[in-house]
Amino acid sequence: MMIAEEDYDPNHDYTNDTIKRPTYKHSKLGWTPEQWCISRLNNHLDYVDYRGKSPIKADSGTFLVTAKNIKKGVIDYEISKEYIPNDTYNTVMGRGEVEMGDILITTEAPLGNVAQVDRENVALAQRVIKYRPKNRTVDKNYLKWYFLSHRFQKELLLESTGSTVKGIKGSRLHKLPLILPPLPEQKKIAQILSTWDKAISKMEQLIAKKQERKKGLMQQLLTGKKRFKEFVKSDKMKETKLGLIPEDWGEVRLNDLIDKSRKVRYGIVQPGDYDPNGRFMVRGQDYSLSKGWNNPENLFRVSHVVEVKYKKARLKGGDLILTIVGAGTGHAQEIPDWLEGANITQTTARIAINQFEADNKFYLQYLNSDLGKKQTYRFIKGGAQPGLNIRDVEVFNLAKPQLMEQRKIASVLSSADQELNKLLTQLDQLKEQKKGLMQKLLTGEVRVKID
Repeated sequence: MMIAEEDYDPNHDYTNDTIKRPTYKHSKLGWTPEQWCISRLNNHLDYVDYRGKSPIKADSGTFLVTAKNIKKGVIDYEISKEYIPNDTYNTVMGRGEVEMGDILITTEAPLGNVAQVDRENVALAQRVIKYRPKNRTVDKNYLKWYFLSHRFQKELLLESTGSTVKGIKGSRLHKLPLILPPLPEQKKIAQILSTWDKAISKMEQLIAKKQERKKGLMQQLLTGKKRFKEFVKSDKMKETKLGLIPEDWGEVRLNDLIDKSRKVRYGIVQPGDYDPNGRFMVRGQDYSLSKGWNNPENLFRVSHVVEVKYKKARLKGGDLILTIVGAGTGHAQEIPDWLEGANITQTTARIAINQFEADNKFYLQYLNSDLGKKQTYRFIKGGAQPGLNIRDVEVFNLAKPQLMEQRKIASVLSSADQELNKLLTQLDQLKEQKKGLMQKLLTGEVRVKID
């Protein structure tokens, strides 16, 4: 039979129902395989609700897992480090201690983050509920993936309350639906998804190593501590406002490198200036390391009439843009040729490097290095929207090797970027593939083969 959503009974087990679609049954949750049980969390899981009074904290002792530590599938022990005194552990955890493999879920601020306990001797804080299977009908590892699934998260959100901060009462949470394949299938699903997780983790570790290596290379090359033999005229170093740099390097202000006919500029776009058929207006957030520039369809546009007012801020291929307002303040990017003629918004400054005086790719690397960040920190203004004044950008202090050496340094660092971007793209692909696989496996759209 077909079951309308309004007739769905969460207490009813639809496993043995006969329906029109072969081998599948329908419920409020959608189609699921006939052999899969649809029940409620509290029918198969024991739980402990740790919400209540905040425990006394200490500088050391037993690690306290808070809602901040619980991320999508894992406990992040670095993002927040809180402890309780060892002698208060039994009191704090009097409702029930944790075991390896227990599943944790946050009930508010944030809602629905999930993790699996992966080490002993930890305590749990407020806004956290712990689940553990009552018997061998539920695999702990499968339970983690089910809690992370789109299907469960959707039900969780539907049962939550609150406008600005979403939360859910334990009484509602425990009655949410639980979809259970046969135990061997649960284990196989968890095994497959865990394999993808391991591949993603290895890729993230490799990327972190490459990023650290590139950071070290930047520090060496951009300060002249490491040089290419063909450019070395002297081994001596000199003291400057930037610190020690090679004796044959210059020290300049950013404005000294600019094409004088195209001084540092920024745009001013007002609400209502948007026109989906107009000219591109470029912002720093239109670029990401792994995906490059946003698809043109997603770029901000303004009407031709508005754009004419800002024609002095038009871009050319090879120009640099620097974010001067917001969270990404100080990040630079190079404009590709296909954005020739675009304008910039008020959050972004155009830096038109004189190609006869300096190499734009070298100064792209320089501005994005720790050396460039120091210049940003010198002038950045605080407040709700941190930012830079355009005149401050013009007086950034920068090192200036000879042009050929700049190009050589930029070439080496650009090659490192290309390698990193390739790995970041592969990481994004792995995450998307895992997301699609979760959707298929946890709904039964794709069934696993049990040995």
